[in-house]
Amino acid sequence: MKKAFFRSLFIALAITSSLNFSSCDEEFNEFEFANDIVVSGNLMFDGDSAIANQRIVLILDYLRTRQEYLEPVLLDADTTDLNGFFSFTYKTNNKVVGSDTCGSEFTEGLRLRAGNTTIFSCFPSNRNFSDLEIYTTREMSLDLTISLGNVATDTFFFNYAPEDTLHPNYIEKIDSNGKVHQLFYAVASPYKTIVASYSTRLKNGQYEGFSDQRRAFESLKYAIGFDAYLNASTRIWRPEGKPFTDQLEISIN
Repeated sequence: MKKAFFRSLFIALAITSSLNFSSCDEEFNEFEFANDIVVSGNLMFDGDSAIANQRIVLILDYLRTRQEYLEPVLLDADTTDLNGFFSFTYKTNNKVVGSDTCGSEFTEGLRLRAGNTTIFSCFPSNRNFSDLEIYTTREMSLDLTISLGNVATDTFFFNYAPEDTLHPNYIEKIDSNGKVHQLFYAVASPYKTIVASYSTRLKNGQYEGFSDQRRAFESLKYAIGFDAYLNASTRIWRPEGKPFTDQLEISIN
């Protein structure tokens, strides 16, 4: 009788224990016992002007193959103070291997949005970061050097026009479809080099990674002659400099 009683009690306890473990498995959150990660810094317009009272959100992007695509995860949100300071805290289970480079379909990384604008992306997602300086201005001081090689006399066109429309190298050209192109231009001569320093406006102002807080890739288009420019292939350029200066060398032979 006692043996039957204890056997029944053991079976009941085993079933209860099994149900409890099953419930835990279903409710298990992989981030529940993870480490706290802090990302903080200042949101700036330029080197002197902070952006205060800006609501910003930190997002984890999973960039996988199409079959394994995962939705972005909102990690935290904050509003900048009078000095543009922000701070995010989230948990990572150390299974997420962040990357500071873009371009791979397997890249995972952090993305920061201010309003509807992405201002940095592809930052490692499992490391603490402090004293970040994120600049939102798209203006940049550019030192441009163009090596022409053996090129007949003509006009050089480049798709990063000076900000100052009165600049001697600023021009607007209209194509056959009526589209207005704002361009940098200069008269080209054989065996000569064109050198110019001016302020221009970036087309893609966000940051990727931490290499001197580098800008994201920009699209370059240039050629000798306007017709050639319209048919020129687009190339890429990653501006360097902190926060918005760079030296760019272009060669045409």
